[in-house]
Amino acid sequence: MFLLLSFTLFFSRNSRYIRVIPAKDGLNMNESLSNKQIIFIIYGTIVGYGIVGLPRKAVEAAGTSGWICILIAGIISTFVTHMILYLSYVYKDKTLFEYSNILVGKYITYVFVSIYIIYFFIMFTMITRISSEVIRLTILLETPQMVLCIFFYLVAYYAVMKKIRVVGRLNEIYSIITICFIVSIQLTMFSQGKLINLKPYVVTSDVVVYFINSFKMIFSFLGMEILVAIPLTKENDKKIFKYSSFMIIGLTFLYIILTESCIALMGVDDVIHYKDVLFVAIRRVDIQPLQFLRRMDGIFISAWIMVIICSVMLFSYGAILFVDKLFNKIKYNIIVFVVFVLSFVFSQIPKTIAQIEKIIDMLSYLGVVTVLIIPLILFIITKVKRYA
Repeated sequence: MFLLLSFTLFFSRNSRYIRVIPAKDGLNMNESLSNKQIIFIIYGTIVGYGIVGLPRKAVEAAGTSGWICILIAGIISTFVTHMILYLSYVYKDKTLFEYSNILVGKYITYVFVSIYIIYFFIMFTMITRISSEVIRLTILLETPQMVLCIFFYLVAYYAVMKKIRVVGRLNEIYSIITICFIVSIQLTMFSQGKLINLKPYVVTSDVVVYFINSFKMIFSFLGMEILVAIPLTKENDKKIFKYSSFMIIGLTFLYIILTESCIALMGVDDVIHYKDVLFVAIRRVDIQPLQFLRRMDGIFISAWIMVIICSVMLFSYGAILFVDKLFNKIKYNIIVFVVFVLSFVFSQIPKTIAQIEKIIDMLSYLGVVTVLIIPLILFIITKVKRYA
């Protein structure tokens, strides 16, 4: 964990190692990202704490056919991502704060932005706290969760201080590493499972149930709403839509492999009994020829910590960016410090994991507003104005 902190500090203080897109039309160079970095931001926010309980949610939704619910949720997520990217593509060099002001006026924009600030703030705060609890209960039994929270905040703080170009580059590096590890581990799990545990693959009489219960997968696919805080430049061409589709489709199949590997290894009856079913399943993997890899859970948790760091960095950046937009007379560095201090204080309020999970479940409803309702309103107004 401290290696990750050192790595982040190195990149934060040596910005010459970060690839930068030249700024145009008054956009600060710190706010410019390449297409590749943007699609990895989608990965960094969607894949996070939600994958820990994803197999259980899928099984609760449709049993061994849970993969269908994941597939439907992935298709819906692709369209939602395109809608958000379309707004940024039409209004180049602008975040939601600027193009919402153009479309609906200052006062409604303040309401929208305030909702996003609250959502992003609670999201990265609760992700930090619950991830710290999981790490404490799995590998660092003697470490207080408060210390683990501070670690996550330090890593995110140093990255966010350098704004989006450092956040984007770190997220890209961490994402590539974690994709390799997670896919390898899941394929290993799948190879040790039993195909009989995956049957029946589809129950034709439950087609309607699949569509209804696909909404139970919503929290695991939340994250693309961070794109409202990421402006596109002229260098971000139409290929961004194709790349984002590939990323969402890839994540969907990653989720399916993850769920199916857990079911194949444990069976439906066991999967449904564990909240942290993914960690439980990975502990059952045993690679006899490779003694040094017999504890796969340690390798997976290391990769998972990187994913959590990405989520915390990106959601905290989103909250801080919009606070900075609202209070532009206050220095950015002060806003960053205050937001992280407040987040740490609020992260310690819940006393139990059950309370944290309840807050996260409630937050998923606000997520519908930030990922669908607000962007849809602005999308419709944009379409009407363009064709009026």
